[in-house]
Amino acid sequence: MQQKERSSSNGDIHGPHTSDSILHVARWKLRVERFRVPPSFRLLLSDVLGGLRAQPGRLLLAMGTMATGVATLTVLFGILAGLDRRAEQLVAEFGADTIALTPTAGSGPAEQTLAANVRDVLRRNLNGATVSAIRRHPRVPIGAKRDVDVIAGDHNLAPARAWPLVAGRNFDPLDIQHAAHVCLLTRALADELQVGVQQFIGLPHMPLRVVGIIAPSGDNDANMDPRLASGARFVVVPESLPPLWSQSDTPPSPGADALFIKTGSPATVAAMLDRARQLLHGGGRAAAWTWTTPDTLLGGIRKLRGTISLSAGAIAGLCLLLGGATLTGLMLARIQERIPEIGLRRSLGASRADIAALCVVEALLVSVGAALLGIATPLCALATLDPGRLPVSVVLNATVLLVPVFVVAGTALLASLWPALVAARISPYEALRND
Repeated sequence: MQQKERSSSNGDIHGPHTSDSILHVARWKLRVERFRVPPSFRLLLSDVLGGLRAQPGRLLLAMGTMATGVATLTVLFGILAGLDRRAEQLVAEFGADTIALTPTAGSGPAEQTLAANVRDVLRRNLNGATVSAIRRHPRVPIGAKRDVDVIAGDHNLAPARAWPLVAGRNFDPLDIQHAAHVCLLTRALADELQVGVQQFIGLPHMPLRVVGIIAPSGDNDANMDPRLASGARFVVVPESLPPLWSQSDTPPSPGADALFIKTGSPATVAAMLDRARQLLHGGGRAAAWTWTTPDTLLGGIRKLRGTISLSAGAIAGLCLLLGGATLTGLMLARIQERIPEIGLRRSLGASRADIAALCVVEALLVSVGAALLGIATPLCALATLDPGRLPVSVVLNATVLLVPVFVVAGTALLASLWPALVAARISPYEALRND
């Protein structure tokens, strides 16, 4: 009696767990069966692979030309993505809502002295804009470290350049008025010197107290005017401070190297530019200055982008066209050789769609192989090259890698349409009679 109760209690304890495990295994098997490749599709793949192995020469030729097109497209899209990223970096460095004025190349010193007057005119008449001018001094050593750039500006310089303040404060009007021995450091330079706010740095013949640390983007571009690119390592001093640190015997010429107008919104750049030109044109100053906006700054990148797109796109299109034509010829030749087989399949119950599917799947398999080969080639090449030696940056992200795959797959589908229609129209009677 007690033994029966014990067995009954054991059954109550282990029974539910056993049934749950069995149910879990059954569900797992159902999921596996659901995702298992149907036998008909496996048979189709076997037939297609057998047909492709029958003509390896034409297969390799079709895959090679299409893979060349895919590799060219991958590199093309990678270069375009790199140029787009560089354009974003340039706009971030320069400022999406910024207008810059620089002395025109070839203008004399007299024209450069107009910078102070230009700044005063624009400040009085451009409502809502922040206007500031800069003067770049020759590089000087700082302590035992390497040389750094020295930029002179006023209390509006950091806001006009949109340099984020990491610590401390920006210049105030009193710093400019009294020519205070203060400075702003970039974060990269502050980390290198291991100094912070209210500490001192030593320029030649002039110690300076650090009142703020800023964080410019630090991106310089070879195509950007060096007067407009800030870099990542520089010192900002009040414009009224005498340049006692300068090691040059020639005193700096008066005026500014560049003037910046921060409009407050990218949408107001065009209107503010027209207004500034009208203000300066009346005094005859406009001819001595070059205007730079985000649109003009990106003009060179857009031109380079168009040239690369046209040349590389033509090469990629030609390769894909040749690959598609070769693939069409390969499939048509295969159809002529397999007419008796197609007739036998039709007599055994295969439909026109089944015969057409052979051609489509064959073309897709060739395109997949070509896509993998075409993508692997630039990936391996870039892995072995130094990115710094490339003339342009190449960005290979998911979009760059997937777009050529879809392009070559579409090319393969178009190349298979005609052979698929030819194969589907073969009647069993004509095929078996010709055999």
